Amino acid sequence: MISKLYFYTKIFYLLISRRLIPMETIKEDYNSLASTYDEYFSNITRPHSQELVRRLNINSSATVLDLACGTGTITAELRKYICPKGKIIAVDSSEQMINKAKDKINEKNVEFICGGMLGILDECQENSFDCVTCGWAIGYASPLELLKKIKRVLKQNGKIGIIENRKDTLSPLRETGIKVMQRYPQHILYVMDLTLHLPRDERHLERLYKKAGLKSLEVWEGEAKFSFKDGREVLNWVLHTGASAGFDRMMDPKVKNKCDNAFIEIIERDYKTKEGINISHKYVAGIAERI
Repeated sequence: MISKLYFYTKIFYLLISRRLIPMETIKEDYNSLASTYDEYFSNITRPHSQELVRRLNINSSATVLDLACGTGTITAELRKYICPKGKIIAVDSSEQMINKAKDKINEKNVEFICGGMLGILDECQENSFDCVTCGWAIGYASPLELLKKIKRVLKQNGKIGIIENRKDTLSPLRETGIKVMQRYPQHILYVMDLTLHLPRDERHLERLYKKAGLKSLEVWEGEAKFSFKDGREVLNWVLHTGASAGFDRMMDPKVKNKCDNAFIEIIERDYKTKEGINISHKYVAGIAERI
């Protein structure tokens, strides 16, 4: 009981003190994840990202901004619909992620820019894009601020397509991570507020669109299911995907091995069945329009 009280007191203190994981650290993590990101994450979530692009019904000569392009999953799908007269600008803060995307896409009308979403949007001219996409990344900013900036750069009747983790996604991972921190609260160095920024469901995303002055056209939800034989396999997956970006830096690196072993122990204790450990990656997606 005392340990839990200390844990919540420390988390509250770190939050009000704004001891948050620096974005530079998250960028470093994604740089290190770039080589395995497709194998462990994009190859499984790709059909859902592709569905978002398909539903956008983009004009072939459109000018499109792809925010948080990562290794280019959405960018590559956009390229299928955009003719040489159109243009795609793909943005990501991770140089290594962009390098992976460039390996896949080498077209004159696709430009890659390394930089943060909000900063790049501020540099863009108003009414300059027919469409803006953002995959798995609005939680790394204030979603409402991001949507308002996107609205500014959209042309009249321009569309925005968002796909993002739901707040309750990968709940076994999040709950196990909290229990690890509760075991070693004295070693917590930072907190991360990513989960606080994620949409709860499709209605929540609709409300965000409305608050930003956008007209919601359609929203939907879905999930990708993962199955692991044991806790070590889960940990390996976590450490090779965006699910770990920033989170494993919350604890003192001196206790990394202890935390990893505790993670394996706890997730097997709480979630392992005869079939292994099943985890659901839940997401919400939606398309809106600037009117």
